[in-house]
Amino acid sequence: VEWNSLQDSLWNDDSNTNDGQRLYRVSVEEGAVVVSAENVSGRVQSHRLTGLTPRTSYTVTVVAISQYGVGQRAGKSKTTFTTRSSPQVQGIIRDLLRTSRTDFVYNFSAVVDGSSDWPTATFFYYYSTDGNRSFSNENATAITIDIGGRKQCYVRASLVFRGNVFDDYSAGITFVTDSRIPRDPGLQAFPAARSVKLTWTTLDFNDGDPTVVTAFSISFVGIRSLFPPKNTTFLEVDGLTPGTTYSVKASLVSKPPRGNDESCACSTVIFTTKSLAPETKVQFQVIPQVVALVLSWTALDTAEWNSPMNRAYTVKWQNSSGSNSSSDLPHSATSYTIKGLKPYMEYNVSVLAKNDIGDGPAEYRVHRTLEAAPSKVRPLNVAQLNLTSIHVSWGPPKHPNGLIRGYRVRLILLGDPSSERIRNTTETSEIFLDIKGNTDYSLSVDALTVAYGPSRSKVYTTAVGVPTSAPMLTPVDTTDVTSATLKWSDPQETRGDITGYSVYLTKSGESEVHVNVNMSALDRGCRYCSGKKHSYALTALDFDSSYTARISVATSAGDSPRSNSVTFYTLAGMPTEPLNLTVINSTSRSLTLHWLRPLEVKANKWGYTVQYNAKKFQVEGELGDDVVYILKGLVPCQTYSITVKTINGLTSDKSAETSGSTDLAGGGV
Repeated sequence: VEWNSLQDSLWNDDSNTNDGQRLYRVSVEEGAVVVSAENVSGRVQSHRLTGLTPRTSYTVTVVAISQYGVGQRAGKSKTTFTTRSSPQVQGIIRDLLRTSRTDFVYNFSAVVDGSSDWPTATFFYYYSTDGNRSFSNENATAITIDIGGRKQCYVRASLVFRGNVFDDYSAGITFVTDSRIPRDPGLQAFPAARSVKLTWTTLDFNDGDPTVVTAFSISFVGIRSLFPPKNTTFLEVDGLTPGTTYSVKASLVSKPPRGNDESCACSTVIFTTKSLAPETKVQFQVIPQVVALVLSWTALDTAEWNSPMNRAYTVKWQNSSGSNSSSDLPHSATSYTIKGLKPYMEYNVSVLAKNDIGDGPAEYRVHRTLEAAPSKVRPLNVAQLNLTSIHVSWGPPKHPNGLIRGYRVRLILLGDPSSERIRNTTETSEIFLDIKGNTDYSLSVDALTVAYGPSRSKVYTTAVGVPTSAPMLTPVDTTDVTSATLKWSDPQETRGDITGYSVYLTKSGESEVHVNVNMSALDRGCRYCSGKKHSYALTALDFDSSYTARISVATSAGDSPRSNSVTFYTLAGMPTEPLNLTVINSTSRSLTLHWLRPLEVKANKWGYTVQYNAKKFQVEGELGDDVVYILKGLVPCQTYSITVKTINGLTSDKSAETSGSTDLAGGGV
C-alpha cells in the first residue's frame, strides 16, 4: 500500500517525524471485519501487506496519528482493492529451431495457467552440463538457447512480479541434445535463362555417427521438391523464369538412435536465372483529352519482366510532323498522361517494357486529341462598296484546333452597344448594308469549332455623304424683346461629320434672311450621339414681332433638307416714361395736359396711364408724337398732382410727373 506523506502543517503539532511522535496506522478490513491493524513510522509512504487470500476484496485505511490523537479529515485515507488469482507454470514447450553438425538451437516457451487479472510475468533460466547458467528478462515468455550436441540440459521457468521470483509457481525440463548429423552435400547451381543445372558431391550415406540416413532431397524453397537417385551427382531443372532468384536446398535426412527428432545435413544455394529482354507486349488503353492523352495499362507479372534489374516502362509518342518524344516510368506505374499536346492532332503512341537487357516489343497506335476553340482568324480587310454598304473579309485561323463549323461576325456602331448586328456564316467574307456615312464601326470575327475562339477586331470609319434627312426644330419656348433661342435635334442620318448649320429666318411681311451658324457658337455635343439636341440664340430681332424659322445641317459633302418651320413672337420691351409733361390749360372743372412720345416705346402698340389723387385713367388709341389729354370732372380751385406712365403690355418703371390747379367756379366749363 502506498500513500503521499502528510504535510508538516497538517500534523497540527510541534514535533517532527524523527522523534517518533508521528505514526501512520494501516488497517485492513474484509467486509466489516478488521483483518489487521499496524502502526508504521510517519517517515514512510508504503507498507507491505501479507497473509492475504487470493481473489478477495479488501479495504485499506491509512490514518495519521500524532501525540494529540488520531486524524479525522486531512490525516485519513481509504482505498479498496481485490487480490489476484494464483497462477501456475504448468510446463515448458521445446522446439528445435535449427541444427548444424555440432550445434543445436532450441526454443522454449512457458505454459502459464492463471486468471486474466495476473500480468504475464515469466522468468526463464537454464543450466547446461558445462555449468553455464543464463537468464532472460522479466516478462519474457520464451527463450532461445544455442547448445552443443549430445549435452544434458536443464531449463526452468518461474513467475516473476516486481522483481520477486515465485519459485512455487515454476516448472522445469531436463533433456539431452541430439548427436551430430550427416555431412553437407555441397550443392552448386549453374543457371541459364529458363533452366538450372544442380551438382553436388558424392554422398556418404554412412556418415553421421550414430545416425542412419533415410532420404536425400532437393527442394526449390516454397515451390517443389525433387528426389534424385542416390547414385547421381547432378540434376537439370527446366521451366524456370528468366531473371528470377531461386533458393534450392539439398537435404540428407537422418534419424538418431534415440528420441523422435529428425536431423538433416542441409546445403542451400541461391541463384538467379539469366535475364532476357521482356517478351510481352504491353496492352494499353488511351483516353483522349484536348491537350493530353491519358494512357493506362495492366502491369506485367513479375515473370514477364525476364529480369529483376532496371525494370521500367517507356512511353513514346510522335506527332504528324515527325517530332518524337518519350518518357521512362518505374515498373510499378500503370498509367501516364502525355501533356502539352496540340488540340485535334494525331499522335502515334506506344508503351513498352524494358529491363537491363533491352526493350520489349511495342505496339504503336494512332490517337487524336479532342477539339478545342480555334485561334484568332487572320487580319480583317474592309472595303466600302458605296455610302451605305461595306464588305468584310478574313482568313481562316492559323490554328483551327478542330473542324471549323463557321464564323460569327459582329458590327457595332462605336459607342452604342445596342446597335450590334451579328451574322453567322460558313464563308470567309460578309456584306453589311444600311451603313451610316463617316461613322466609326467596330468589326470583329471569331471562328467556331466546338467553341468560339478569340475575336479578331478592327475599327473602320465609313466615308462622308450628304445628309438624307432634316433636323427637327422644336417649338420656341424662350423669347425676349430682341432675341429667341432655337432648339433642334440632328438628323437621324447625317452620313458624316456636321460642319455647320444654316438658319433661315423670315419676319412677318418681310423677306427670308439666311444665317450661317458657327460650330463653336452652340453645344455641338457628342459626335456619335444621334439625335443630340442643340440650341442657338437669335439676336438683334425686332421687338413685338412674328418670325418663322427653319434650319438645315451641312457635311463636307453638302446640305441636308430643311427642317420643319417654327413660328415665334418676340416680346414688347420695357417702355420709357413720357416726355415733357405739362398743364397747358385749366378751368374750374378741368385741366388740359400735354406730353411727348417716350424715347423708347418697344412695341407696335402702346398707351398711357394718367393718375391723380388716387384716380387712374388709361389713354389708348392712335396716339402721335404729341399727346393732349383733358382731365374732366375736377373740383374748382383745387391743386392736383398728376403722374403719367407709358404702357405696351408692360408699364414703364418711371413716370412723368406734374401738378396743376383748377380755376375758381363761375362761368367756366
